[in-house]
Amino acid sequence: MQQGASFYRVNLTGSYFFNYEKGGGLEARIFGAKFGYIGTRSINEDLIRFEPKLTAIRGDEDYTYSNYFIGRSEFTGIASQQIMLRDGDLHLRTDLFQGLQGRSDNWVAALNLTTTLPQQIVPAWVPLKIFFDAGTYSGAWQDNPPTSHFLYVGGLQLSLLKDIVRIYAPLVYSKDFGDQLKTVPDQNTFWKRISFSIDITNFNFAKLLGSK
Repeated sequence: MQQGASFYRVNLTGSYFFNYEKGGGLEARIFGAKFGYIGTRSINEDLIRFEPKLTAIRGDEDYTYSNYFIGRSEFTGIASQQIMLRDGDLHLRTDLFQGLQGRSDNWVAALNLTTTLPQQIVPAWVPLKIFFDAGTYSGAWQDNPPTSHFLYVGGLQLSLLKDIVRIYAPLVYSKDFGDQLKTVPDQNTFWKRISFSIDITNFNFAKLLGSK
């Protein structure tokens, strides 16, 4: 639970790993958040960065400063493509489209799935996985919602340095995202859609060097 002077957030995250009989497995994560105001809401106070959302979290939204960013406030270049593993965790940056972020001052919910691939297709030493993220939020269920009820993103994930660095390449996503991306051709390329995360909680010298 998090609380500020005029708001509160309750976050719930659950994770489970399903082992496959022939090796590898499926990692499942569920997330839910409830946001609310303490006292009377002030129209002069901007609390947007504290509200939960579905799509990728950027450095300027890391209000607890709990993650390492190589370019926390960058909006261009490779550094601007870094995201944080938090909230709905749909691995797609929607910086140019505020209405597509699945942000809510009420509630959001999401499911994230990541699976290894059969060794007949991808050798065990290649750290390539498939991810699929889906979620919804309170605004999607109101009259004349800004998006569909559910938003989703799926694609390839490459995990490097024992999961310290993860690279995401979205290949399929909701029509809501696709329609808006077509309006900015210079951003709607495979390389511009790629994002990456740096999880410092996975940094362990013994793990990195393969020691037991």
